[in-house]
Amino acid sequence: MKQFTSINQRSTSMKRSILTMLFAVSVFYTGCKKDETTSSPTGSVTVSGIARTFGGQPIANASVQFFSGNAVAGTPAATATSNASGEWQLGLNASGRYTYVVAAASFPTAIVTVNIPTGQTTVNLGVTTLASQTIQGIVNDAQTGAPIANAVVRFFSGANNDTSGYRFADRITNSAGAWTSSFTIGSYVGAIYAANRVPLVTNVPVTDTTTRQVTTTITQPVPLGQMRIVLNWGRVPSDLDSHLTGDSTSASGRPRYHVYYANEMVRAANGDTIAFLDHDDVTAFGPETITIFRFFPGTLRYKIHDYSNRNTVGSHYMSDSSTAIARVYTSAGLIREDRIRTGVAGNQWYAYDINGATQQITLVNSIRDSVSNPADPSFRPTALPPKAVSGK
Repeated sequence: MKQFTSINQRSTSMKRSILTMLFAVSVFYTGCKKDETTSSPTGSVTVSGIARTFGGQPIANASVQFFSGNAVAGTPAATATSNASGEWQLGLNASGRYTYVVAAASFPTAIVTVNIPTGQTTVNLGVTTLASQTIQGIVNDAQTGAPIANAVVRFFSGANNDTSGYRFADRITNSAGAWTSSFTIGSYVGAIYAANRVPLVTNVPVTDTTTRQVTTTITQPVPLGQMRIVLNWGRVPSDLDSHLTGDSTSASGRPRYHVYYANEMVRAANGDTIAFLDHDDVTAFGPETITIFRFFPGTLRYKIHDYSNRNTVGSHYMSDSSTAIARVYTSAGLIREDRIRTGVAGNQWYAYDINGATQQITLVNSIRDSVSNPADPSFRPTALPPKAVSGK
């Protein structure tokens, strides 16, 4: 009996030792287990990214949801939660078009549409910044400068004028043509629609958190054979002027004409309008609009002069502060959109050469200093001096 008791005690002791070892192994394994957000996800494509603040700090516990297509609807295709470093990772069963949502308490929510390329097994989407910028906009008319009420202002996630991405809520302009909306840091495409106006689609990058004021100009349809150039810019400088020079006749030795604020209309010998300055803006934002009614062989030149800094040599205000953008319309609608170069001194933006015979547009996009008299059709440049210091 004693022997039996001794064996039983040894058996019980051995069981306890085995259980203790198993518990220790379990605790060790649990302690070494990777964070769920950085473990290998299931699916044929591994997608990763980082959630951060505008200051670059990681955002932990951010919720990440991926939805198939361009909308946020139905059951997510995959989800993840960011770790202490702001990193997240998940698996998708297939490549294709997805819209993902990154949300965290006390931060604005980011919604982004992306294409997951076919054939790639890992895709890093980089940093999603959960910070927003408020944009206060005005929509006005190219030919009159008057505000346009009841225009629809629509935004999409995306770039390169692609309006197939996630569509945000529409904004409708009030009687002053105004609208307001906030966007997280990222790339967007804006589209503006109004009755009897040519729709405008344009890229809208959002890069900081400072409230931004923009004026966007839309135009009435352009008749066949005509061309309209519309200039918009920012708060500084207050006065940019559009200048167009061209040939006024097809005859040999034809004189050059010059349309600008002091010579708003040029007519042919028979009285037909050749070109007209539809609107001259002197209080920032624009528009400055010129319509070309008739073309003659030769080269038309479209330039923008910084009238506010006409006596400042080496000014950077037009290049670095104006955010100027020129848009060209024909009967086909908007045919091109060009932004001013940055980081160049000068008070004259030489934007386009236009072939009078074919109406083909060549982007020049050079910036230089001109003589102080903007009425000089030659715009003779001077040497570019060092950057001027100004309090403007």
